[in-house]
Amino acid sequence: MKRVIFFFLLFLLCLSQCVYFRMTHLSKDDLGWIQCYSHYPSPKFVSNTGEIATLSYQRVSIHNSTDRFYFNEGESYTYEANAGYRFDVNYADTTFWGSFSIKKFVDEDSLWTSFTLNYFESNEIQIFNYIPLKICDFEMDSVIYHNCMIADSTNACYSSLKENKIKNKIDKFVISKKYGLIYYRFENGEEFKRVFKHKPNRNGDEAE
Repeated sequence: MKRVIFFFLLFLLCLSQCVYFRMTHLSKDDLGWIQCYSHYPSPKFVSNTGEIATLSYQRVSIHNSTDRFYFNEGESYTYEANAGYRFDVNYADTTFWGSFSIKKFVDEDSLWTSFTLNYFESNEIQIFNYIPLKICDFEMDSVIYHNCMIADSTNACYSSLKENKIKNKIDKFVISKKYGLIYYRFENGEEFKRVFKHKPNRNGDEAE
């Protein structure tokens, strides 16, 4: 009898659109892309001209529920887990913002990403600016950083609305899974590199 009641209630919930039929979930390893805000909260950068910039995290969001039931009107039957953070870069008398997020779509085993820095952003507009996350190594000052996402002209651009409004355009930046933003470069050639408290070894890990 209890089983009959349970399935009857479940049927009513389905009719009222209160059940996710398809869901994705971010693993602990996936969420490693978001942990930099708590492990390294206040990074600094120095440019090749001696300028100093600081980064501050403004918002972190993690949507990684395993609960199939919801009670908000207007929702869909699909739950796609996602997480991300927003940050500000303070440079001289200028502040510009950036963001990085990951998402796992239904029927996709790999992660997708959306990112921006000073409006230089992932350029796939068909899926809300999310593109497949491509991981690679990045070498900076003879140190190799693993598990990095590189934004450049191959996967990012300025929208036509912002193209003529941004004075100091970014043409490349690098997000490390472990550290977050570690490098960015302006179109005029000025580049900013992350300053580490302890000098990383050749594998990109900070020395104890």
